[in-house]
Amino acid sequence: MQEGQHTKGGPRDLNWFLEGHRGLIIGFPKGMIVLSPRGEVALCNRAALNLLGFDPSTECERLQDLEAFTFNGDVEVSLDEALNEALSRGSFDSNCLIKTPWGALRPLNLSVTPIKNPDGETIGLLCILTGLDELWKRQEELKESDRRHRELFTLLRTMCDNVPDMIWAKDLKKRYIFANRALAEKLLNAKDTDEPIGKTDLFFATRERESHPEDPQWHTFGEICQDSDLLTLEAMAPSRFDEWGNVKGKFLFLDVHKAPFFDQNGVLIGTVGCGRDITKEKAMEQELLESRRRLKLALECGDIYTWEWDIPRGTITVNPSPDGDRDDLSSPSEEVIFGRIHPEDAPEVKAKVDRILNGEQRTFDHIFRRQNRLGQWEWIWCKGAAVEYQDGRPTRITGVARNVSERMEAIRALSRSESRYRALFEGSIDGLLVLGGESLLIVEANSTARRLLGKEDPIGLKALFYPISGEAERPMTPKELADRSHSTPLEVFASVSGGAPSPVEVLAKWIHLGEGQRGILVILRDLAPVLKMRTQLLQAHKMRALSTIAEGMGHELNNILAPLQGYSEMGLSGMMPPDICFTKILEGVKRARELTLKLLMTSRPPVEASETIDLKDFVERHVPILSEIAPEGISVSWSVPDRPLTVQLTTEHARQVLLHLWSNAIWAVSPGGHIEISLREVQVDPSQAAMNPNLSEGPYAVLSICDDGCGMDEVTKARAPEPFFSSRVPIGSGLGLSVVHGLITHHQGTVVIESTPHVGTAVHVYIPLCDR
Repeated sequence: MQEGQHTKGGPRDLNWFLEGHRGLIIGFPKGMIVLSPRGEVALCNRAALNLLGFDPSTECERLQDLEAFTFNGDVEVSLDEALNEALSRGSFDSNCLIKTPWGALRPLNLSVTPIKNPDGETIGLLCILTGLDELWKRQEELKESDRRHRELFTLLRTMCDNVPDMIWAKDLKKRYIFANRALAEKLLNAKDTDEPIGKTDLFFATRERESHPEDPQWHTFGEICQDSDLLTLEAMAPSRFDEWGNVKGKFLFLDVHKAPFFDQNGVLIGTVGCGRDITKEKAMEQELLESRRRLKLALECGDIYTWEWDIPRGTITVNPSPDGDRDDLSSPSEEVIFGRIHPEDAPEVKAKVDRILNGEQRTFDHIFRRQNRLGQWEWIWCKGAAVEYQDGRPTRITGVARNVSERMEAIRALSRSESRYRALFEGSIDGLLVLGGESLLIVEANSTARRLLGKEDPIGLKALFYPISGEAERPMTPKELADRSHSTPLEVFASVSGGAPSPVEVLAKWIHLGEGQRGILVILRDLAPVLKMRTQLLQAHKMRALSTIAEGMGHELNNILAPLQGYSEMGLSGMMPPDICFTKILEGVKRARELTLKLLMTSRPPVEASETIDLKDFVERHVPILSEIAPEGISVSWSVPDRPLTVQLTTEHARQVLLHLWSNAIWAVSPGGHIEISLREVQVDPSQAAMNPNLSEGPYAVLSICDDGCGMDEVTKARAPEPFFSSRVPIGSGLGLSVVHGLITHHQGTVVIESTPHVGTAVHVYIPLCDR
């Protein structure tokens, strides 16, 4: 509304107030607005219109229609709510941003007070507006300054926390006032960069030591170092220090830079510093020093010496000299440089040096012979490189050299040894194979092995070995041959893929091939001549045995048939009664039948019902009877085990075995001699089984009959099991041991004869136990 206008009302209403205060309100320097209880503008002075952005000629009917914000401009507030708060609480005062009709924001202080009449009734509201442009400007500048300060602080903190070096600042009492992340993590072991503030190094060192009391070396950093903070303050100038010790149980070496710390007014407030972890650099430096020391020691020992050739000056310096003193060659002439090199090696050495001098190559590496001052030839290894160039040509060549006479002598000795080995390997009358690699393939083979395998080049192939007996279902591998517990040769057919199999005797053993690798050495011996000779010998043996059998059969049958013929002729002629003749003839036929049965038992015992007997019980029942009927002057002893020994054998066959062996022992022993009969259990191991093809691994009952009689020589012992062979001339039939051998072989056993002339004989009968 226009100035001077008012709303009519009752007594002592808002008009009453306006009539008394209009002049004061209109002339007041601050903006003043009088509102009715309903919020309508009753009076608004010029200052208020200016502050609110209204033209003095316009009307402002409702103050609530203007948008308002809190002073910080973040939250919108309702002026209607502000007026209601003034009515309810008695006053309202706040800094606000009022949006003018043209959209501009004006910072104002709004103070609202209720207007009351003398009766205490609220008849309106008095709003006082104060312009805050200067305050608003200063606060905006302060906000901008604070924002820039935070940005710079964040930038500084981020920069310091991202560098690997440790950065810090301390006050005059050595308390941290700044610490970056590297310092907190690597040295102080602090949980974050804020924890060190206000604390000293001693606080963190003490905490670390107390956390590991069992390890006095857990934290020792700075224990023996000087007080660098104090030295920096005394010098009042930037300083540099080395600080070291253990941190978290590991050695740490820091390169530390420190300087006095002044504020913006030039007042000393402490020290500032940074530290760089140079532990690895120090270790490398120490290793370099150690390497130099070792190199110097090697040079001093004379094992390796250095040389340098200054080409423009024409000098060659060798230090230390291979001849025992410093050797400075001041002339570049070929006579001096190459004069002491062996004439056979000099052309090649000179050619390599010329290529370096011409810039064709940079390095030199050669072994040659050189004559020392005692006139002896030495092998020298020399290596060098051009290190300085001018116009594409070297000006300085340097390198190392070493006396390698012992090494070259060893190489020559190794070459001679290799030649001898190769001659022995290739000249061996046996075939030699070397198997290596994961698959144990052939890596070496001599000429004999190549001939036996029927392959000119068997390298890289797999060797196959088939037992000659034909009992194996698959070929034997070289590993199985080498892993055998005994070294008895095996008779096999050896072959490779694409080759012809050959009969050989084979032996294999593990050998070392060097560099931690193992291989197998296989020795092959040609078995073809042996098999041929063995076949001839077997044929001769068969013919001799057949001759012996024919002779024995003829002799025995003649002894039986001659009486039969006589009795038949006498019975036919009537010279003797027929019944007597028939009786004698029947006795002769029985003798012939017994002879035939014995002869059959030597090769194929008669088939009888299967029977198991306790050999211990059999011996205990029969041996005492044999002892009683022994000839006078012959002593007999016997022994049996404690437990029964059950075998697959008929009682009749056991009786024949015992009686035949007893008969042979009685015949061989003279009066005063002794016969020992024993029964025991033995366990046949793989080596025993390999020595006797008739034995297999497992438990056996062994019946032994030993005498101290005349004994047998090797020829007699070899022929003893032959039918009709007997040394008991003329009373022996030669079928005793043959029958024993046939019966025991038929029951998967074997007979072993041990005999020495004039010492005695022991016959051991091996019979497999039933419970094996």
